Amino acid sequence: MLYRKAHTELEILNKKLNDDSFLTEYKKQYDGYKTSLFPHLLGKLLVWCGNFVYGKEPSYLKFRAVEVIARVPYHSWTSAAYTFLTLFYTNEEKALKFSNVATFSQIAQDNETMHVVVITQLAKKEEKAGFIRYTFTPM
Repeated sequence: MLYRKAHTELEILNKKLNDDSFLTEYKKQYDGYKTSLFPHLLGKLLVWCGNFVYGKEPSYLKFRAVEVIARVPYHSWTSAAYTFLTLFYTNEEKALKFSNVATFSQIAQDNETMHVVVITQLAKKEEKAGFIRYTFTPM
C-alpha cells in the first residue's frame, strides 16, 4: 500500500516535470547542493576506478559493467529488508514497511537487470568483451 502511494506520487511528479517552468522551479532547490566530504570522496573513487578499469571514453561495454554493479545495492536492500522483516514480524507496522522496501528494491533490481539486457544487445556491436574485465570484475 505504501509502495503504491509513493509510486503514484512519483508518477504525478514525473508528469509535472514535463512543464519547463515547473522543472526550472523544482531544480532551483538543488542549486548549489554539495555532498559532504565522505560521499564526495567515495564518488570520486568510484568514478576513478571505473575509468581506470574501463577507460575514460564511454562505451556500451563500460555502461554494461556499471549496470551490473548498480544492481548490487538493490540486492542488498532486499536481503536486509527480508532479514529485518523476520526480526520484526510481531510489529505489523514495521513488517509492512520492510515488506514495501523489499518489494521496491526487487523492482529496482529488475529494472537494472533490464538495463543490462538492453545494453548487452548494444554492446555486441563493439569489440569482444574480455571475461575478466567485463564479467568477473563487475560481479
